[in-house]
Amino acid sequence: MAGKQIEIATDGGRFEAYIAAPDSGKVPGVILVSSIFGLDQNMKDMCDDLAQRGWVALVQNFFWRDQDSGPLKMEDFQRAVARAQRIDFPKSMDDLMQGIAEVKRHRNCNGKVAVFGFCFGGPYAWRAACDGLEVDAAVSFHGTFV
Repeated sequence: MAGKQIEIATDGGRFEAYIAAPDSGKVPGVILVSSIFGLDQNMKDMCDDLAQRGWVALVQNFFWRDQDSGPLKMEDFQRAVARAQRIDFPKSMDDLMQGIAEVKRHRNCNGKVAVFGFCFGGPYAWRAACDGLEVDAAVSFHGTFV
């Protein structure tokens, strides 16, 4: 199992993501939608852990369009909140669709995909399930604005 940084193309450009998968076998996929702190080491570690447990796991940078796009820490809380408030939800839902497609294309994915949304990511999980994004499961962990 080796996680790696990738880029995913979308109509508006390319965004950064991290993907980890088992070395062999056909397994389900999962998209992690981060909290307001973004694509940080904690999210990458979760992907690695899920891959070790038999998932193709991807976390993507939902803040790539923002001037403050990098991972943030708890001491950056106000910046993180401000950035989350600037997000263009419809465009980032399109990004989520691209992430789902990326996981489904992975050689180890069996075609089944779940979305796990953490806080800021909660509405994305809920909407993925409700809006016909062809996911098999969705979980909102303490999701905001759900």
